[in-house]
Amino acid sequence: MPSPYARQACAVVFVLSLALRVSAQTYGSSGCRYFKDAEHLAMLALHVANCETGNALQGFHLGENGCGSEKMRFETFCAPSNLADCTTEDTPTVTMPSGPSLLSPLVNFHPDCGSGRAMTEWKLGHSSADSQSQFGVSYKCCTDQDDVTRTSRTLETGCHTLTSVPHLALFEVNCGQDTLLQGFQVKKCDSSTSRIEYTCSVAPTLAPLTEAPPTPAPLTEAPPTSAPLTEAPPTSAPLTEAP
Repeated sequence: MPSPYARQACAVVFVLSLALRVSAQTYGSSGCRYFKDAEHLAMLALHVANCETGNALQGFHLGENGCGSEKMRFETFCAPSNLADCTTEDTPTVTMPSGPSLLSPLVNFHPDCGSGRAMTEWKLGHSSADSQSQFGVSYKCCTDQDDVTRTSRTLETGCHTLTSVPHLALFEVNCGQDTLLQGFQVKKCDSSTSRIEYTCSVAPTLAPLTEAPPTPAPLTEAPPTSAPLTEAPPTSAPLTEAP
């Protein structure tokens, strides 16, 4: 049976290897698209927030970085991960509204991979079975094979006005290092502002040993060893000469 020290050493090696993979955050991006006065969800459907193969999403942000004036793109935060059993999921579709609330359907979408699964990409698009006025979110989930003691936590962005696609640049979803993105949802803060709530899976941390290592017995001082006694030979009396 392995000693507690050996089990602890194995646990340290496993957690450190997992942390090195998840904490090595990489970055991706979609192509730059024209977004001047963009209010229609179809503009958002031009983008895919994804990671390279073998990586899982840690977050995303729609911004102008590297695009120049009046163009935007998705920037993604990714981490190398041990993924398998990937599937594509779809949210229910909703009808595109007309009028001043063109982005209001976003609150109806809740892509969520669930516990033990990580999101690797998502995009807004039309359902092939519906008309062009129907939108939904398609997203890919993969099993995180290093999911042993991960726990989920929910974070949220600040509340901002969300009436046009460029307003999405005010929101940044980023689970941070040692975490993977499981799901997200746009929620209303009040009648005029919204926020994004998102769920992250947190990497395991080192747990203390549950079994204490054996305590070595105290050393005792051995009593001195007595040398065996030897009998001295009898002393011969000096010979005297007889008278």
